[in-house]
Amino acid sequence: MTPETEQQVKRDPLVAHVVPLVAKAMSATEDTEELWAYLRQQVESECHRMRDDAIREALEPLEERFSIEAIARVAAARAHDGMPEED
Repeated sequence: MTPETEQQVKRDPLVAHVVPLVAKAMSATEDTEELWAYLRQQVESECHRMRDDAIREALEPLEERFSIEAIARVAAARAHDGMPEED
């Protein structure tokens, strides 16, 4: 972690809020490694959910004008265009 990123994380009020909660959970368990693994899994899952929700929200106005199949076709074509060519 760069010093700039570390400073930003330390100033984040959400980090300050979550640290005591994680500390309480850590002190209440006998297997901290398993807890860390569980927390990482839950955080990753929540990040995916938030990203998916944001995408769904952005798609709503498009779905009012176009079929989901047309949107998917354009998205797939754009994803294919952005991918490096295979040898």
